[in-house]
Amino acid sequence: MKFADKMKLYRYQKGWTQQDVAERLLISRKTISSWENGRSYPDIFMLVQISDLYHVSLDDLLREDHEMINNYKEEHTMNKRVDKIFVLCYFLNIIGAVVIVLKPILPFLSNYLPKPVFTIISFVIVSGFIILVSYADWSKIKNKPGF
Repeated sequence: MKFADKMKLYRYQKGWTQQDVAERLLISRKTISSWENGRSYPDIFMLVQISDLYHVSLDDLLREDHEMINNYKEEHTMNKRVDKIFVLCYFLNIIGAVVIVLKPILPFLSNYLPKPVFTIISFVIVSGFIILVSYADWSKIKNKPGF
């Protein structure tokens, strides 16, 4: 049985409406509808709350729904890719900032790095800064070594 069907079944067994479930989970009714129609899936933290609400194990909720499991695998792969891009931008910003700060202090940098290179470095720093500012999951990165 798919996750969406299990959500409906457990809700019907309790005699609840989608609105009742939404209020108990502190989310919108449309989100419940989306889960029950298979258009989207809850995140792992919400799955725990759902299993507590219906008094079923996570294993019972997830078993047999290979589409949902594949969705979580794909999401995990995407998160790893985003984290790599974030770390790359972070270090490019640091290197670029050091080069720009050292340019006036170390005159030989001006001889080896022409003006277009500094323009490119400035562009990379601004682009990287925008990515860093828009990075949504700072709590994950702050616990990594070196940050």
